[in-house]
Amino acid sequence: MKHYTTIFIVFTLVLIGFFLYLYVDRNHQGYLDSQQALMEHSTRGAARIIELYINEVRQRVVLFAEEEGDIISSLSRAPDNEVLRQEYAGRVRRHFPDFFAYTITNGRGEVMLDDLEGKVARLCQTDIHHFASGDDQQVFIHPNPLGYHFDIMAKWQSRNGEHGVFFVSLNPAVLARILENSQLHDHRLILLHRDRPGLIEVAAEGTRADLQGKVSLEPGEMDRVGFAVDVQGTLWTLVDLPEAGLFAAHRDLLEDRAKSIFLVFLLFSAVMAVLIGRSDRRRNRAEHAVRESRNQLEKRVTNRTRQLKDINSQLESEIRERQRVGRALQHEVDERRQTEEVLRALHEITSAHDLPFDDKVRALLETGCGQFRLPVGILAHIEGERYEVIQVISPDASIEAGAVFELGNTYCRETLQAEGPVGFEHAAASEWKTHPCYREYRLETYLGIPVVAGGRVYGTLNFSSQDPRPERFTPTDIEILRLMGQWLGSEIYRQQTEQALTRERNRAQRYLDVAGVVMLVVDADQRDSLINRKGCELLGGSEAEILGKNWFDNFLPADAREEVRAMFARLMSREMDLPEYYRNPVVTLDGEQRLIAWHNTLLEDEAGNVIATLSSGEDITRQEQSRQQLTEREEQLRLTLENAPIGILSAGLDGRLIRVNPALCRSLGYSGAELARLSIEDITHPDDWNETRARFEALVRGEADSYELEKRYVRRDGATIVVRAHAVLVRDAAGQPLMVVGEVEDITQRQRTEKLFQLVVESAPNAIVMVDQDGRIVLVNSQTERYFGYPREELLGEPVEMLIPERLREQHPDYVRGFKTEHRSRPMGLGRSLFGLRKDGSEFPVEVGLSPVETDQGQLILSAIVDISERVRIDRELQRMRTYLKNIIDSMPSVLVGVDRQGLVTEWNQGAEKATGVPAERATGQPFSDLFPAFESRLEDIHAAIRNQTPIRSERLVTEEEGEPRYSDVMIYPLLSNGSAGAVIRIDDVTSRVRIEQIMVQTEKMMSVGGLAAGMAHEINNPLSGVLQGSQNIQRRISPDLEANRRTAEALGIDLGLVYRYLDERGILGFVDAIQQSASRASRIVADMLAYSRGAGAEFHPASVTDMLETVVRLASSDYDLKKKYDFRQIEIERDYDPEFETLVCDHTEIEQVLLNLIKNAAQAMAEGDTPPPHRITLRTRRDGEYGCIEVQDNGPGMDEETQRRVFEPFFTTKAVGAGTGLGLSVSYFIVTEQHKGVMEVDSTPGEGACFRLCLPLAAAGATQ
Repeated sequence: MKHYTTIFIVFTLVLIGFFLYLYVDRNHQGYLDSQQALMEHSTRGAARIIELYINEVRQRVVLFAEEEGDIISSLSRAPDNEVLRQEYAGRVRRHFPDFFAYTITNGRGEVMLDDLEGKVARLCQTDIHHFASGDDQQVFIHPNPLGYHFDIMAKWQSRNGEHGVFFVSLNPAVLARILENSQLHDHRLILLHRDRPGLIEVAAEGTRADLQGKVSLEPGEMDRVGFAVDVQGTLWTLVDLPEAGLFAAHRDLLEDRAKSIFLVFLLFSAVMAVLIGRSDRRRNRAEHAVRESRNQLEKRVTNRTRQLKDINSQLESEIRERQRVGRALQHEVDERRQTEEVLRALHEITSAHDLPFDDKVRALLETGCGQFRLPVGILAHIEGERYEVIQVISPDASIEAGAVFELGNTYCRETLQAEGPVGFEHAAASEWKTHPCYREYRLETYLGIPVVAGGRVYGTLNFSSQDPRPERFTPTDIEILRLMGQWLGSEIYRQQTEQALTRERNRAQRYLDVAGVVMLVVDADQRDSLINRKGCELLGGSEAEILGKNWFDNFLPADAREEVRAMFARLMSREMDLPEYYRNPVVTLDGEQRLIAWHNTLLEDEAGNVIATLSSGEDITRQEQSRQQLTEREEQLRLTLENAPIGILSAGLDGRLIRVNPALCRSLGYSGAELARLSIEDITHPDDWNETRARFEALVRGEADSYELEKRYVRRDGATIVVRAHAVLVRDAAGQPLMVVGEVEDITQRQRTEKLFQLVVESAPNAIVMVDQDGRIVLVNSQTERYFGYPREELLGEPVEMLIPERLREQHPDYVRGFKTEHRSRPMGLGRSLFGLRKDGSEFPVEVGLSPVETDQGQLILSAIVDISERVRIDRELQRMRTYLKNIIDSMPSVLVGVDRQGLVTEWNQGAEKATGVPAERATGQPFSDLFPAFESRLEDIHAAIRNQTPIRSERLVTEEEGEPRYSDVMIYPLLSNGSAGAVIRIDDVTSRVRIEQIMVQTEKMMSVGGLAAGMAHEINNPLSGVLQGSQNIQRRISPDLEANRRTAEALGIDLGLVYRYLDERGILGFVDAIQQSASRASRIVADMLAYSRGAGAEFHPASVTDMLETVVRLASSDYDLKKKYDFRQIEIERDYDPEFETLVCDHTEIEQVLLNLIKNAAQAMAEGDTPPPHRITLRTRRDGEYGCIEVQDNGPGMDEETQRRVFEPFFTTKAVGAGTGLGLSVSYFIVTEQHKGVMEVDSTPGEGACFRLCLPLAAAGATQ
């Protein structure tokens, strides 16, 4: 029996050893598998990050090369231009802050410029030549005397056709940081050269220069590589190298544990053998007990085998579930990647400035067909019931652009009525099967949205298919469709606006060109910015030769220049009233001077500031010359009349002169004595003498008493004058003829003046009307007939009121009396709105100039009338166009600022006013840098854009606003029209877009970490289960309280109490208890981590408030990384739980996330705030009316009022840079307030800690007691 007992003990030990061996082997293999999975995940993740980084830098280099092609060309032609070189280096530095160097080559790959002091290495040159010849660039590390680097290349091309290669050399330190952040504990991530196995390119420690001569992996290290993956677009292979002996150490640890357990069983067997030897008398019963034990052991083995099978089935189920979750996650990742590609394609389409609108629409439709997996895409224009296809993507060309359909036969009628997206995947299986469109065209799938342009429905954007769509449209599909529709609406509205603006501008220019007068606009900087065709003809040049020049320096004579310039300056500053009528000479391009009569008005901006003058001018050079001549003749006539209004002579019957008066002497140029020696024949023109002699002889013969004759006299100087001679025969007392007395009136000048006056009146460009003292018309010219439609004979003798509208006739007498009282000329206009009345009853606006004229018939009034209908219409059109353009600029969401060459603001839209709080009237004329101090560094870009006439774009410029970073895209457009010097600056706030990109990157990282944590938790559970089960079995098998143990001990003759006491005295029981407690604690932590990582679905179930808090405390207790400067296990946790508030219906995973975030924040705040120990966190629950509240209170440094006000804002954090994202509390606030309809608040006093309180509604959440 003893022999059999010994065999049984040995067999049992062998069996235990075999099971322990299996335990060690399986756990070690599981560890290897988990390590392999972790290495693969971390290696692929790091490779993906490196690929994203390389691609992002490559895109920036390509974009930079495209935008800066011209300046690169200029720099390559003038490499010694230090100013240009410094400017270019600054641009490179702004676009690539971490660049090592840059190099420019020509199209053959020859280096033209670099900042490596000419030390471009051979590898770099070889890489350049391959890239220049058309090969794809493969990135790798280049050695250089100045340091290791890698190059990113792009081809550049200027507008003049020059091209070459531009590349930026970057420091590999950023790659080292990626590797350091991605590699696992006790592992190294290393970038190796793909074509040179073992050669280290970059490691977490740095480049080959930082590895202290360790530049290659030994063959043994290459054999130890756990996982390797090629980095796309480079010559790198990323490998994961575990530390030497890592896996062997794990196996040794498992073997040590197995040996300890085996020793325990060996000791137990030895004790059993001793007891058996001392109990021979109980051998029979012991053998019987052994047989029973053997049977029980077989049963237990059978049960254990069955349990193992059940466990194996559960593990297989879990594996299948993990595979299903993995496929779902991969599908979600693929869908997100596809969405990002679509959004990137949409961005490229909408931001392609050189792509025509039709091509953009076609590219948009192709992108939509690919995204929604529908073959037909249509942009339609709808007017009434007319549905017209504008652009279409149709594989079989069954629908063409320009096709017209009835709106009622399309799904788009319902789309317009819905005023939003409409979509379905299977019309035949829904209510859409009765729609006319389905009955006629059998369209099974449809997705459409209205296109709204400028507040009006333009049409629809829709995609369709005659086949059902297997998948339902996702919210992402709807949002992408909405983005497409919004962009199309805004782009169509912009095009409509630009076309309308172009039409208005062309029509305004045509109006100006057909005007019969000169139209001129002079800006505040004294440059002429607008002139019509009449003005160009007057000045003798084209618009290009005239516009943009200084009006006063180029087109005014020197003697009048300063006077007119001074008056212009006073007008612009409103120091004087506007003279609506002004005359001054101008100088044509040929040097000729012309006299112009101007009618002026001031142009103002919306703020009422004078920005220019608008003048209409008439060339009155000839009229002025005629007027001067007429004035001179009138002056001569007046002097003649004053001194001797008439000449008088007396002559004998023989015709000899007897006496003459001084007036006649002056007329004939003779003295009185000289005339006394002459006869009438001597002073009469020979051609008039015969008629004069006949009349004179008839008078002498007594045949007539007098005669009157117009004739010519010859002056002493030989000149001829015309006179009206009135001769009377003087008889003596006997009645005999005595002599002849004559009145001689020199009418030479009068005849000339009358002829000139008639010529001036008839040739005047304006209507001329003269009225007598009774207000009746006595003179009109031909222009008056054309203006008013009356023939001249119908006007003469009629009252002038017939030319005035009836509604204004009552005011006319007052105007006449006022004019007679002032008794002076009145200029044109004089601030009154005057109208003329045509014969057909129509009215037209006029300007009237009045002048008094003294005649022998009394004072007459001369009126000059100008038809200003066209000018009034043009003024109104110009004002409407200015308002229209201003509204367009103000409606744009971007900040738009116009500046001149000095950087002073000339234009300021509402976006700029909203961004700065400065109204336009205050901003105009101010330096741009004073209004936008954060962009003061962009002043040089403004000057460069104006100087080079090239737009300059700067992306993601960082500024600060209330301590927070803001990102802006700045585009500077030079003003290119007519030589004007200035620029338009557009500023777009892209902070939200940048932050969303950062969140996406962070989210991907957190998803990866969550997946790793879940995988590690599953792998850890396997050995933990073995440890827990083994320790529990040991405790049960040695316990004296179990009847089976006592029976077995009695059968073997062993005192079980002594054995138990021995194990207790030696501390073995304490060891087993410690093993079980540690394993249980580790199991709870793993279970909590698994539950936390799986909590992605927002499902509400009853949950214990106490259990949630204790779970969160256990999770937080496992966080004792000394790098975070705190050990949560050293923090005192005080619990104050309300027994009336025990259960809450909620998404317990999300609430646990909120509580874990609050507890960790409290622990970190106490550690970083140097709070003296003890550090304490109080967890408190209570019921408050209809709410259940949970409070997390600490005794840390607390918060001030400003921090409390902003603590729930996204991206706001008080932690150091890199220590937090600023999203934790904002996400927690969203979970509590939005998903659970609760309240979350904070109460804190600086120096006295903080208390965060979240209250969830019991009625809404369904809390129970």
